[in-house]
This record gives sequence, C-alpha cells and structure tokens, in this order.
Amino acid sequence: MALKGRKTFLRKAAFNRRRQRRRRRTFFIIILLLMSAGLLVFGAVKIFSAEQFLVEHLVFEGAGNISEDDLRSAVWGYLRENVFFVLPKRNFLILDEKEISHVLLGAFPRVANAEVRKDIFSQTLFIEIKERTLWAVLCRESGIGDREAGTDVSLQTAKNELQTKDYESQTESDCFYVAEDGIAYERAPEFKGALITKIYDKSGDIVSVGSPALRDARFHIVRVFVRAAEELQEIEIVQFVFNKSNETIEIITGEEWSIFIDESVSPETALENLILSLREEIKEKRADLDYVDLRYGNKVYYKFRE
Repeated sequence: MALKGRKTFLRKAAFNRRRQRRRRRTFFIIILLLMSAGLLVFGAVKIFSAEQFLVEHLVFEGAGNISEDDLRSAVWGYLRENVFFVLPKRNFLILDEKEISHVLLGAFPRVANAEVRKDIFSQTLFIEIKERTLWAVLCRESGIGDREAGTDVSLQTAKNELQTKDYESQTESDCFYVAEDGIAYERAPEFKGALITKIYDKSGDIVSVGSPALRDARFHIVRVFVRAAEELQEIEIVQFVFNKSNETIEIITGEEWSIFIDESVSPETALENLILSLREEIKEKRADLDYVDLRYGNKVYYKFRE
C-alpha cells in the first residue's frame, strides 16, 4: 500500500510540473505575441506617419465661382483626421479619393463632380472641380395667380397681376439657382435674366440648397419643353407656373399665350401634339391664342382671345 501511494504521489508531482511548464510556455508565447503585435503596430504607425507618404500639397483645377481657399479648407479638414485614432488619412497608402470627392460634394452644392488624382512622388493631390452652371431660377410662393385652363381669364390679366408683384425683390429664402441636373445649388437674391428659364412654384413643396428643385415628373416636363424651345425654335418659353390649388402646370410663352399640362401626360407626346396643332390647325391665328390645353392625351384644346 505504501508503494502504491508513493507512485500516485510521484505521478501527481510529475503532472503538476508539466502543467506549470505548459503555463509558463503559454505565458511566454502570449507575451511574445503581444510584443510582436505592438512592434507591428508601432512600425505601421511609423510607416503611415512617415513624411514621404503624407499629402503635402493640394492643386485645384476648374474652380471658378467657388473659393479655392474654401475648397482647400474642406479637404484639409478631412485629411487631418485619423483612422483608428492613430493612422493619418493624409497618408497615400490609405487615402480614399472617393471620400474626398464626397466631402466636396457634400460641402459645396455648386460642385457637380470632383475627380481626385494622387501623385505620391510630388506628395500632391490634384482635384478637378466641375461646377454646376445656371440653367433656371426657381421661386417659391411666387408667380401669376392660379388660372384654371378653360376659364376666360386672359393672359394680359395674368401679366398685369405678375407686374403687381415685386418678384425682383424676392428674398434669398424664396429663390434658388437651379442647374441642368435639377439641383438647387445656391440661393438667388433676385429673379432676373431674360434668357434664363423661370419657374414659379406655388405648390408648397419644400426646396433646400443641395436638393432637387422640383419633383422628378415636374422637372422632366420643364426639361422637355425647354430643350424643345432651344432646339426646334417653334416656341419661346418665358416661365413655368406650378399652382397650389391643382396639379395643372402653366407654361407661358413669349407670344403671350399659355400651355396647360399636368404630370399624368407624357411631355414628349404633348409636345408633338402641340407642334402639330400649331403647324396644321392654328397656323396664322397663332397671334390670337389665349391658351393651348394638352392635359387630355392626344386631344388638343385651344382658345383664342376675344
């Protein structure tokens, strides 16, 4: 029995020694791994922070109406940030050109596109700016009074009402410059310019800088008729009026007659019907037109002034 007890004791002692050795080995391995990881992180930080890998210069191209100082400030504000608190975003190895582009698009509604190109040898970012240009001016809660198609209200009455309203003194909160992509990119202090498309929106829709100026369907109608006026030279568009009381859109021409249309009608089809009616039916009586109503599919209704 004594011999058996001694063997059991020796086995337990040997087991405990092996377990202690395994624990010490595991501890040293963990310490070694932590030290290796620390060295790797330290080395990565040193590499990513090395001066030769950092952006030092910004070169902007194409900026006209936007201050280059403002553009530079926005980009440097982004580049001064760190990834995981330690890795500088201005390092060429981790720099994301698309993020810089998004920063500029978000900060400057006038910017339509920003293409970023990096040159690590000169430590320079080349940023090409494409600005939105003026295509139309939109004013909210403005324009001539609501006029339902088919009434006897003449265009001259509408024009007189328009003249009684001081649209030239609209506040900046009322009017917006609109680009060809439909984005309201800047507040407009005045509503002027004979060659600029004018849009009076009385529908109550909210418009803000950097957002679409009109609903998609309405913008499509405006774009189709403006493009047709430019390309076909059949009609001269003076302004668009979106009324509050109904969905009818009034397009006022330079010949002092109106076109009525709504969102349910294809503007391309309506335009074809309009041109056909002007050429084959109305002809020389065009000067006496009061309005042409295009809201009823392929049917065209028109009225002459008395």
